Amino acid sequence: MTKIKQQLDTRNALIQSGIKLFGEYGLNGTSTRMLSHDCGANIALISYHFGNKEGLYEACLDYISLRIQDYIKGTYVTLGDIIRKEKPTAHEAKQVIDSIIETMLTMFLVHEEPKSWNVLISREQSNPTPAFDIIYDSIIKRIQQDLTRMIAIYIGRDPNSEESKIRSHIFISQVLGFITSRESFLRHMGTDNLSQAQIGKTRKVVKEYIDTVLNGLRACQLKEAE
Repeated sequence: MTKIKQQLDTRNALIQSGIKLFGEYGLNGTSTRMLSHDCGANIALISYHFGNKEGLYEACLDYISLRIQDYIKGTYVTLGDIIRKEKPTAHEAKQVIDSIIETMLTMFLVHEEPKSWNVLISREQSNPTPAFDIIYDSIIKRIQQDLTRMIAIYIGRDPNSEESKIRSHIFISQVLGFITSRESFLRHMGTDNLSQAQIGKTRKVVKEYIDTVLNGLRACQLKEAE
């Protein structure tokens, strides 16, 4: 193993331990000794790679934000032209909505890695530190803005209104519930792990729900405009 690879492996191991321990105990409740013990690295390497414990905490959130970007970048590459349009059609807006929701749902239902982020992200949502800006500004804000705009375009509303922002938050929360309430969902489904069939049904039901709500709102707006 080369020295550079060894350093990268150690840095990544500290980040993975940080995601776990910071999520469980918080920034103040996690010591550098706990972190070094969990990943089997010398305690001095925290300072070497991150400066201090706070630097490692920020690196954990930066890692999560970059991984989420990796998961969704395909959607943005495919639909980027539509998203950048000044005036997408209702059909185009619906394409973007469906794709973003489906991508997020797949990330949380199919892939294992995002499960390890849940506790730390939930902690930051309920008791944000200054480091929350890292994950919010790099990924959450973009998804919020794009969904808010596309939902508003599809149903014929003002994308800058507070009502439009509330609607997009509701849809995002519906998807996040499958990771933040994962254990409750699994027990309700009577399984320890979702089968491919159950994942398929979940996707289908979520899409039906979103279609019903959006089409209902769109119909109301069209009726008001008559």
